[in-house]
Amino acid sequence: FCLFKTIPEHGNIFEEVPESKLQPGDVVLFLLESSSQELSSIFRHAAVYCGDEELIQFRRIQSSSSLISSSVTALALVTKEGLGTMKKKWGKFKIYHKTDGVALNDFREKVREAMNNDAKHDFMKNNCIHFALSLLGLEKFSSQ
Repeated sequence: FCLFKTIPEHGNIFEEVPESKLQPGDVVLFLLESSSQELSSIFRHAAVYCGDEELIQFRRIQSSSSLISSSVTALALVTKEGLGTMKKKWGKFKIYHKTDGVALNDFREKVREAMNNDAKHDFMKNNCIHFALSLLGLEKFSSQ
């Protein structure tokens, strides 16, 4: 997955921050573990910090019949998990803060709505990056 600091029609909106500056609405991107310098900034999962050491995420439910079917939609879940658990599970990460801030009331409302909706995962059109950006009002996300 790729996330750029600049999004068309929004300009330069993200800055990388250290974990000590983590705030609700920050996007946490878990890195693909690789010794290659080129692959070291490719992300394998995204979540959004909600506060109180919790992250909200959208993740594909792994099917036992096929490990990867990236071109096909699959069932997925919106869940919250503790920051410590996510760090153990996913490893290295980077934190991106929205430079103009996050409207916390809007963000919290979107989190509440997301926790009560179902959605299909699509590798190219409806994935964890789309979900994270939708919570910040920067991207459309298809839920049911």
